[in-house]
Amino acid sequence: MSKRVYIILSFLFNFCFSQNNSPLLASLISGDPILKNIIDKKETYKPQIIYTQIDRDKNNDPIFTDHTYLLDSTNYFYCASLVKLPCSILALEKLNELNINGLNKHTYMFTDKTIACQTAVNKDTSSASGYPSIEHYIKKMVLISDNSSYSRVFEFLNPKYIHKKLNAYGYPQVRIVHRFDPICKPEVNHIMNQVRFFDPNLELVYKQDADPKFTSLPNPLGTIILGQDIYNKKKKLVSEKKDFTYSNYIPLSNIHSILKRLLFHNHLPEKNRFNITHSDWAFLVKHIGMYPREAGYPRYDPKKFDDSFKKYFIYGNKVKVIDSDTLRVFNMIGYSYGFLVDCAYIVNYKTKTEFMLSAVLYTNSRNSFGSGSYEYESIGIPYLKELSTEIYKLEAKRRKTYEPDLSEFDFYRNTSDTSKITKVTIHGNITVNGNPSTGNIVVKSVNKHFLYYPEVAADKEGKFTLNLLAGEEYEFEFNVKDSPPQVIDINTKKNKDNDSINVYVDFMSARLEKMIKTKQDSLFLAMLKVYNKISLRQFSEKYGTQKLEGLTFKVQIGAYKFIENFNYNSVAGMPIIIRETFDDYITRFTMGNYATYNEAYELLGRLKETKAKDAFILAVYNGKRLYLNELIESGLLK
Repeated sequence: MSKRVYIILSFLFNFCFSQNNSPLLASLISGDPILKNIIDKKETYKPQIIYTQIDRDKNNDPIFTDHTYLLDSTNYFYCASLVKLPCSILALEKLNELNINGLNKHTYMFTDKTIACQTAVNKDTSSASGYPSIEHYIKKMVLISDNSSYSRVFEFLNPKYIHKKLNAYGYPQVRIVHRFDPICKPEVNHIMNQVRFFDPNLELVYKQDADPKFTSLPNPLGTIILGQDIYNKKKKLVSEKKDFTYSNYIPLSNIHSILKRLLFHNHLPEKNRFNITHSDWAFLVKHIGMYPREAGYPRYDPKKFDDSFKKYFIYGNKVKVIDSDTLRVFNMIGYSYGFLVDCAYIVNYKTKTEFMLSAVLYTNSRNSFGSGSYEYESIGIPYLKELSTEIYKLEAKRRKTYEPDLSEFDFYRNTSDTSKITKVTIHGNITVNGNPSTGNIVVKSVNKHFLYYPEVAADKEGKFTLNLLAGEEYEFEFNVKDSPPQVIDINTKKNKDNDSINVYVDFMSARLEKMIKTKQDSLFLAMLKVYNKISLRQFSEKYGTQKLEGLTFKVQIGAYKFIENFNYNSVAGMPIIIRETFDDYITRFTMGNYATYNEAYELLGRLKETKAKDAFILAVYNGKRLYLNELIESGLLK
């Protein structure tokens, strides 16, 4: 078997049956009192462990060696928020498969209410736009494990789609069958809401009808009854066991494999990858490893959400501010009913350490459900921290034939060294309806590797000011209200002295985004043809020298159709008078104001020679804009 085939199979291999306990893990556990205490009481704590060593070949492709301990896919645990990882992946995949123009993770998503237990959502005050979207829901799921976001994504996906896709990827045991918020009764839980997607103008892009039909899937483990008593909705203890038969379920081996498949997406043959774009991949993986304070939007208060929030491995959920810019934990967690689970890829960019670790245990010594009294803090999290720390020490000492290149995961870069900083000022539209343009900017890549950079807002003059690492190549993605995303390149390598850089861009109106698709300079060509059977040349001959009090002719370029117009390099040296964005959301450069048409016509000819697109002449009479055909029809010219 070739090494390449071995690598692929190690991606796809799922531990479907109980595995032999790894001697390596057995030795590690026996020498640590905290770990040994849990394993010695395995009937109480129900622990399972998967530890994956990662080596690289000469091409930097990963080779995995999996070590397991007490792994048993028939030993049920409630997976809780682990379901948010496959749902995030599949939401991005479904958007790509729908392949509808204007439908993507940024598109506003409205959820309608079909039955009483469902929730209608058409606003999200935590997003920059004020509206919900798949992108924003995913951010909230992976950053702070938001349950409502999961429920809205679950409704968009539909359990039928979820299980069809997961089964095709080799995960037939997974069950994702219910919302978290609200909790619908089993007899109506299968009814899916209507979901609608809208563009920034709130024009409908796509509607997914409500779906009342769903064939229930049997639990792969059969009937699952756990515990000895439960607290009912009135918080009263009753002698009744908890039925998990119709609850979500992901075997530890499956979630470990799903995270592995996502993380090392770029090293798999296309047929074995999730059907997501590289941009989707970078967005999701970056946010899985991000701290809440780094999010930009949503904005999370560091006092409420520490850096180690949701980071049980290594940090134990107890570190307020993580200073290290070399160590990252890319992970998903779950906790509910006393079950506690963490699934992670842990990497140190400086020491070139990398490994995967997944572990679950049960911290409910009373065996009662619904009380909220579980031993997460006293037993569960300390155990997970200790396990990951000991394996990290082991990995730090392990010698490897090939040093890994971890740059594909280096989304985060420290910019505290001011000697390596270049100040970049990005100038956008001056005004929109008299108000400064606003928005946010995200550094999308450094030397073609995606990077995290805090989102910043434009100032009162519509400028963005950033301190960036010198000597790098950047791509910036603008997200401006009422505008589609736009990307520009900035190269600080050419700036050897670390001087400031000024960049000039113009934002395109989303309300006129559809016009971008035209390959034809429609205004310019139409005006070169005829108005009322008179060509522009004939107009010049007949009316070109006429003057009228209150009448001027403007030469303008529309800045919304052609991206190559945005920097206006082609008209350098021309007499640009003013740049404006009018109440019709069209940005225009006015190149000149003239009392006669022929003066404007001469400048129009010069603009044509520069190959400027969408250049045209506009008449203004006593403040009212008139196109030339309207001017003829007005009878003002004789």
